[in-house]
Amino acid sequence: MHVLILDDEAAIGRVISRLARVAGFSAQAVTKPGEFQSQYRLSPPNVVLLDLQLGGDDGQAQLRFLADQGYPHAVILMSGYDQRVLSSAERMGRDLGLDILGTIGKPFRAEDVSEMFDRLAGRFAPSPEDASR
Repeated sequence: MHVLILDDEAAIGRVISRLARVAGFSAQAVTKPGEFQSQYRLSPPNVVLLDLQLGGDDGQAQLRFLADQGYPHAVILMSGYDQRVLSSAERMGRDLGLDILGTIGKPFRAEDVSEMFDRLAGRFAPSPEDASR
């Protein structure tokens, strides 16, 4: 399973990538919306982690990009904004037809992100029925 992370702070992307890899995912972090869109097209991810505040850009434009692409998998929103902004963006993403799995406030605890990846790994684990085929 592949995770694509867009955060304009490279250090945060590196930390989240490392936590994703520990949980068994492949992960790639990018810092610019153009890189995000290019990497999305090259290798569509199973999970997107999207920062809502991207310097001069805004993560909501990337939510629209994902919706325009018909992205069918999980999206997790991240932001240092207060919970109202995260909730508003979460509603917007769902209104666009995206599978908004949840939000991560910044600063975050590594343990919380690790637990999220563990839950995601369970979501993508084959069911017992799949294993018997």
